Amino acid sequence: MVPTPDFCDHQIFLYWVKLYFFADSNLARMAEEAPVDDVVIVVEDSESPSSPKRMTGALQDTYALCDFPPGVSPNITVTLKDYKTLEHDVYLNDIIVDFYLGWLFTNILPADKKETVHIFTSMFYKRMMRAPSKTDQFERDANISQAEKRHLRVKGWTKNVDLFSKEMIVIPICENSHWYLVLIIRPGLIIHPVDSEERRTRGDPFMIVLD
Repeated sequence: MVPTPDFCDHQIFLYWVKLYFFADSNLARMAEEAPVDDVVIVVEDSESPSSPKRMTGALQDTYALCDFPPGVSPNITVTLKDYKTLEHDVYLNDIIVDFYLGWLFTNILPADKKETVHIFTSMFYKRMMRAPSKTDQFERDANISQAEKRHLRVKGWTKNVDLFSKEMIVIPICENSHWYLVLIIRPGLIIHPVDSEERRTRGDPFMIVLD
């Protein structure tokens, strides 16, 4: 199993994501020194493992490197174009961020903790903060506050999820070409007074910003 990197170490983050794509897939080996547009793919021949078949050629940006989680719907399709955003001095895109958070949830988070954690995709914050091109009626209502409009934009995202029962909510955010994570810890305790028995036994609700 690929170890989990430290969220705060960008270089390790990139290394492990790259390793994932080419470790346990049909892309058995990639020449690390080769340009990304001239990929060498080695396909193992089960009848003659010592003589792998080689296929060379330029891959299109739309080439799908993986679907994650595999065999599950909905999932995230990572293309070569997405993979290229891991290069130095290139802006990391939302697909890679969503993939990695999903990978951590699926492969690293213990099974008994999965029900206590909810991870939003990177589209959640974008949708909440921006009015859609096809404006709903409530967007034009001057009697509705901006906070209420933001809630209405995304209220359907969690109609089957009780967020206040979670121990942690993860929200990836990109603003001004800069990525960061917001972790909301024990949100359900916000309704209890500071000196309540629930706060004394379970702790306080709080947020962590990983910038």
